[in-house]
Amino acid sequence: MDVWADINHKITIIAKRSVTDETTCTQTSRKTKTSRQEPEKDTYRNFYLSTIKLLALYNRTPDKRKLINLTYDTIKNEIFTNRSYLSVGWYVLDTMGFVIFVIYNRGVAVGDKDAHKVTINLVQMGYYTLMFAAFASPFLVCRLVRSVKKFTRNYKQIYLILTVVFAIVVYFNTVVHPYILADNRHVTFYLWNRVFGRYEIARYLLIPLYVWVWLFIWDNVDVSVNYRCILIICCLVNFTPQLLLEFRYFIFPYILMRSTIEKPKTLEIFLELFLILVINITVINFYINFPFTWEGTPGYQRFMW
Repeated sequence: MDVWADINHKITIIAKRSVTDETTCTQTSRKTKTSRQEPEKDTYRNFYLSTIKLLALYNRTPDKRKLINLTYDTIKNEIFTNRSYLSVGWYVLDTMGFVIFVIYNRGVAVGDKDAHKVTINLVQMGYYTLMFAAFASPFLVCRLVRSVKKFTRNYKQIYLILTVVFAIVVYFNTVVHPYILADNRHVTFYLWNRVFGRYEIARYLLIPLYVWVWLFIWDNVDVSVNYRCILIICCLVNFTPQLLLEFRYFIFPYILMRSTIEKPKTLEIFLELFLILVINITVINFYINFPFTWEGTPGYQRFMW
């Protein structure tokens, strides 16, 4: 009972401080002009304050029916007045929708679940940098001198640590999906069977490129440190459960990172446009003009991503 009484006392104190802070912030905001980011801060502050107030009401009101009415009134007020729960609620709805899908679908994979089982494939973080280096090569090349100077000055120890980490990952966690070994319609078939599968040393020679690209991304995206950390964590969660190596898994993370590269120059943009046009024309040309057949399978097969 003493523990619960202490908790109730602390919640009441927090609630009182929150109300005081809310009043002070309101009075201050009337005197000063609000910036572009203040409404977002106010939204999350209101969400926090309303939650604290609700907890305080729970501790002061033992009647369940009254608690239900208080909860309803508080949520309704925040949705239609302060809109704090409404703003945060979209993230909750999105998460709930994903959980419902996983439960209903009995897994994340859509289609052949036996061929797309969840695994641990940490080397995917390195494979992603190959796609990034290919499509964002104008930025990597144009900023090469600056990046080398900055990395050798500021990131030397981090570069060495990440190189060792990638070497350990490549040695212990290099795995391959059966589709990569058999389906010669995809780019990844040739990448694996003619590079990684044929020359084991190639897996290790590309490690410096993996590390350099990730450090380049970290140093050249024009977002906050928190956003960068969250972006890398999301890439880790997105890539590593996949056994199959497919460039389509990398498209959305690439778009997020490419769209946040700081201060793109005109030359970089034109080179990027030219490169993407060349890649797309080449792939379409192979798809249309170079069909091939599989033994025992009727019809033509076509080269694709």
